[in-house]
Amino acid sequence: MLKRTFLAIGLFLLFTTQQVFAEEQIEVKIYLTQLTELHAKVRAIMLRVEKDVRKGPIDQTTFDIRREMFSLKKLSDVISEEAQKENLKRQKTWQVVSKDLILIAQASELLGFVLNALDSYAETQDKIFLGIAKVILPVFHRQIAKRHV
Repeated sequence: MLKRTFLAIGLFLLFTTQQVFAEEQIEVKIYLTQLTELHAKVRAIMLRVEKDVRKGPIDQTTFDIRREMFSLKKLSDVISEEAQKENLKRQKTWQVVSKDLILIAQASELLGFVLNALDSYAETQDKIFLGIAKVILPVFHRQIAKRHV
């Protein structure tokens, strides 16, 4: 009788763990897809910022680019926050934290940092900010994108 109970508990834990692992894989894939799309948009906007932002007063083009960067920054914040929430949920149920979710949160914050630097360049036309963005964005690609894409 005791053996059957342990067997039943073991099977329950095995199936539950497999289900949780499968759910994590789906969540990670969704976040990675969002992160990859955000990365592509940040790369594209960097080219536009470099080409279209001009010295002098802010024109309509620069204003539109800044507004788009603001929206992308909000998106990067949401991705980071949601990945962190998922990990907190895992901890509350005594599951091991997901390194992938931690990496996704950090990568999203890195893209937000690049967007902040680009926005600072658009606002001030000081090339130091453009240089920061150009240095940081390849870090994302080397460390994060190649790992999962």
